Amino acid sequence: QDIFETDDEILAKMLCVVAQGREAAVGQFRLRTSGRDTPLRVKRIDGKEFWQDPIYQEIDATLARLAPIVAVDSKQRFENPFVNVLTGELKANAIPVAHPLGGCRMAKDASEGVVDEFGRVFDSKKAGTRPFYDGLYVADASIIPTALGVNPSLTISALCLRVASKIIAELP
Repeated sequence: QDIFETDDEILAKMLCVVAQGREAAVGQFRLRTSGRDTPLRVKRIDGKEFWQDPIYQEIDATLARLAPIVAVDSKQRFENPFVNVLTGELKANAIPVAHPLGGCRMAKDASEGVVDEFGRVFDSKKAGTRPFYDGLYVADASIIPTALGVNPSLTISALCLRVASKIIAELP
């Protein structure tokens, strides 16, 4: 990089590429364990690191095929600032996730998930037609039970609107 370039000149030569895919979905959420830890953590239960998931190798291969098409220098390649050689060297133990899905997964009952299709939180101590905590709902990406493989923003919004409609319908 030329140290005399302005920010605009540097940015004019940059290309932001976003890649999405469906990873193994074997993560388990937990709260921080120390002051240096982030508040919410996800750990793979199969013992592998997140960046070892085959989807990241597939994304890297796709970007490697794309790089020579868009780069001036055909030997250039895309560098992922979050998942690269330095990740292992720095002993990094986290990768950024834009829409963490599945932490409070939607299911038919408490044995399979946390909420029903309306975001009502199951109370495992209750039985019958209303086995839910009164007035407790979840309305965010965490209720989606699995990765969608596409940007989930519209799905998240639609689910939140559905939960909101149910809350309104159940008001006294």
